[in-house]
Amino acid sequence: MPYFSRGRNVAALVGATMLTAGAMGAGGILFYIVRRDHRICPRCGRTWGRWGERAVVRGPAGAPETAPPAVASVWGESSKRTWSTALFVLAALLAIGGTAATAAPALVAAGIAAIGGLLLYQAADGERQRRRAALISALQLPVLRLASQRGGRLTVTEVAAELGWTLPRAEKVLHSLDDGVRVDSEVTDEGLIVYQFRELLRPPGSPGSPGAEERA
Repeated sequence: MPYFSRGRNVAALVGATMLTAGAMGAGGILFYIVRRDHRICPRCGRTWGRWGERAVVRGPAGAPETAPPAVASVWGESSKRTWSTALFVLAALLAIGGTAATAAPALVAAGIAAIGGLLLYQAADGERQRRRAALISALQLPVLRLASQRGGRLTVTEVAAELGWTLPRAEKVLHSLDDGVRVDSEVTDEGLIVYQFRELLRPPGSPGSPGAEERA
């Protein structure tokens, strides 16, 4: 994870800026330049350096080195948003005070705090997007299985009834699968939206297609 997505590192950045406020926050600026490209371990917080994404861990004796396993960040989205808000408030206070007193160091410190808040906000937003994408991906598999059982044609109501989901959830998952290539949707004459899984489509009346059992 990015070095400045961890709260204590952002706090260190703000602290370095405050301590060197008399020098226009040079300490904070230098600290940010040196560490901005570094990566840290989300589990222990140890710095991996500029090329942290290439870090490896050694497996059992005799086993080849492998990439580190994906682990959840110990510093969650809500904490990042809280720190982001706090830094934005701090930046506003410093900007107001620096403007009133025409103090350049305070204005520089306000800029550093605002940058820190922006980095944390972007990290929290990215984490939320990744979590949503992972959830949607996990929900797509049962829909694909159901489509293979239903001859490659599904409606929102069918998915919700078969999988025990709410209609909005079923609609979101089907919409995420609709790429216009492998899966597309069409509106019938009755106004019903049917999602077609082209690679799973079977002609009406063939084994496994809807209504085949009744005709048999």
